[in-house]
Amino acid sequence: MTRFQTRARVGPDGKVILNVALDPAAAGQEVVVTIAPVEETIGKTGLTREQWLEALDRTAGSIDDETFRRPPQEPLGPPPSFDE
Repeated sequence: MTRFQTRARVGPDGKVILNVALDPAAAGQEVVVTIAPVEETIGKTGLTREQWLEALDRTAGSIDDETFRRPPQEPLGPPPSFDE
């Protein structure tokens, strides 16, 4: 069984209802479900949203080396067609 993460919203009744389709071969296997508010941490950083935004404010524009440049980028190919 593959580990994955999903998001759900607490309903007006205070309940989170999860309906997750898994491989029938996993029938009867015990799993762990962890509930945590999304605002609690950002990714694997362990930072709250406010701490993450403060860190971004400190680092954005912090490179003061005038020779620092973005390397050239190859041109983008044609966009995919979704009409097929």
